[in-house]
Amino acid sequence: MKRAAKALNGHDAALLQYLSPLGWEHINLTGDYLWRSSANAGKFRRLRPLQNEVTEARGLLADFAHLQLAEAAIRDRIAYRKAARYGLSVDELTPMDSKAVDEMRTLFREVFNRY
Repeated sequence: MKRAAKALNGHDAALLQYLSPLGWEHINLTGDYLWRSSANAGKFRRLRPLQNEVTEARGLLADFAHLQLAEAAIRDRIAYRKAARYGLSVDELTPMDSKAVDEMRTLFREVFNRY
């Protein structure tokens, strides 16, 4: 954790709360945990660089004038995988992930032009 916090030096300190000692690559789409043995077990991996996915997506789609990127941003959240796993909407999950619910409601309002 100290190495990860040090890597954030010069960035928004509020991001520190989102650090985790574990990665998430071992969690598949349905929320199941898949552990693979690795020759690099016990060794540190390089930290992923900080990036803003929305800005990155806008940059990638800039060459495609016929495509319009939605203003609503849907983040990668465990709540979406859990909801899909159980055939529920994020509104129906218990406990509820308020950020996921807000993202879905924002997208709905944007797509269907309802408030």
